[in-house]
This record gives sequence, structure tokens and C-alpha cells, in this order.
Amino acid sequence: MKSLTRSIALAALGTAIAAGVYFALLQSTAGPEVTFTTIEDERLSTADLRGAIVRQYLGEPDFDALHALLEGKLAEKT
Repeated sequence: MKSLTRSIALAALGTAIAAGVYFALLQSTAGPEVTFTTIEDERLSTADLRGAIVRQYLGEPDFDALHALLEGKLAEKT
């Protein structure tokens, strides 16, 4: 009787794990379609980035590098 109860419990646990993996990995949903304007005034959508590696910065940016980039882009416009 103990063996049967243990087998049923293990089968239920295995089913729960399989369902968790299915819903976590196989049921991914796409995010909303978004369009950005780059610093070069180019329009870029999330569809354009599909399949590409995108670098995302978290935390404080390098303000010196950002300032230099902005100054360079503003100088090009004039």
C-alpha cells in the first residue's frame, strides 16, 4: 500500500513539474510591438530587432560617453 501511494505521489509530482516546464518555456508570449526613434532620427521597431542581440543597460549610464555622443550628433545637424 505504501509503495502504491508513493508511486502515485511521484507520478503527480512528475506531472506537475512537466506542466510547469511547459507553461514556463513553451507558452512564451511576445511583447507589444513598439517603435523607437534613435539618436540618428531613424525609426526602429521591435520587429526590426527580432532575432538580433540587443544590449540593454541597467543602472547608471556612462554620462561622459553619452554627452560626447549627443554633442557629436548635434554638431552633425548644424
